[in-house]
Amino acid sequence: MKQVLILLFLSVTINSFSQNFKAKVDSIYDFHPHKMSDEEQRKIFKKLDVFFEMVIADTGKYLPLLRQELNTEDHTSYFYYDAAHLLIINSESSSDLNLAVKSFVKSDIRDLSPKNYVNLLMGLAKKGINITDAAVKILSDSTFSFFIPQHAMTFNQGYCLLFCLSPLPVDYYTDTLISIFRETNSIVTQKSIITTLWFSYSCKGDEFLNSLTPSNTLDKKVSKYAKDLLGRILSKEYEDIMEDLDSEELNKMFDSGDLLRFSDESIHYLNLMVKLKRKKLNCR
Repeated sequence: MKQVLILLFLSVTINSFSQNFKAKVDSIYDFHPHKMSDEEQRKIFKKLDVFFEMVIADTGKYLPLLRQELNTEDHTSYFYYDAAHLLIINSESSSDLNLAVKSFVKSDIRDLSPKNYVNLLMGLAKKGINITDAAVKILSDSTFSFFIPQHAMTFNQGYCLLFCLSPLPVDYYTDTLISIFRETNSIVTQKSIITTLWFSYSCKGDEFLNSLTPSNTLDKKVSKYAKDLLGRILSKEYEDIMEDLDSEELNKMFDSGDLLRFSDESIHYLNLMVKLKRKKLNCR
């Protein structure tokens, strides 16, 4: 009887603690950053810092509760991004990283810092986590981009998507991108998908891109963009320099993720690598 009472007490205590944690989450994450001014964000983020510090100070106590809440559907959307980021900071387990990605999918893309989001997804993809569903959220916002002052360039939606997905095997996301392309009327989204499929280079992706060039149903800007990309070839100057690379070396260089830097030089180099890869690895 005594053991039963102890177990009952522990159960009630744990449940009460869990409910208190849930209530705390709801009291803190009751906002959407994109609806707030910079000053309002600064104030609320101070509260988030305290929450982060609490969890980090006792991960054994709080991470199980954090996982529990991330698996729910009833918090405000920003919680699922911010708390998932907190989970990544404190855990390297594949189950936690996959939970973080699933949580990102429940967030509102308008609330997120584009550069931070792309960095997070790139890091997870390099660890072998399939971030496709979280990455394609980028396509829901045509303005998703960030400015790089030192290079005086805007990293647009297409490059953001490309950099997120590039560390993954191309088979992970090709079908998803083709499906989204067929369902959207957004020119920005369609061009971003074309960019990613061209840079990632797969036989299936190329077959799809080739099907777009004679299209009478697409906006002319979209079909022309696909045609222009497919028409890109490696210049003789670079061809002579890079000709000695074999296919295995080329794949290692392209798939390593080391080329992925937020700069115009990186885009230029990736462009050269893809042209060479297309020359050496064809689908015929």
